[in-house]
Amino acid sequence: MKKKIALLTGVVLIGIFMYSMPYTSSLNGTSISQTGNTSQLRLQYKKGLYYELGKETPFTGEMRVNYEKEYINSEGNSKTREAFFKNEYVNGLLKETNYYSQNGTFEYSVKKI
Repeated sequence: MKKKIALLTGVVLIGIFMYSMPYTSSLNGTSISQTGNTSQLRLQYKKGLYYELGKETPFTGEMRVNYEKEYINSEGNSKTREAFFKNEYVNGLLKETNYYSQNGTFEYSVKKI
């Protein structure tokens, strides 16, 4: 019984330690402003919220990220092409992600909050 309690306590302490440590997200992209200006953007994720790297206020805005997507045709052949998604953040929380094909055609959306 003592071993189980010690093990459970250790797991809980490790969980608390891991949650409290900030880590930098590998999410690099381009910020999208209302005026159409763009700039490079890197977000970090800490304590459940996204922040611009080096800033202390939670990020609000949109971010465009390029990625590679595998497309499979009706014959089962696949081809990898570049596509992109746009994330919308409100007060550091990821609100919505919109996925687009290589030519910019909207494919689908995933709402987070």
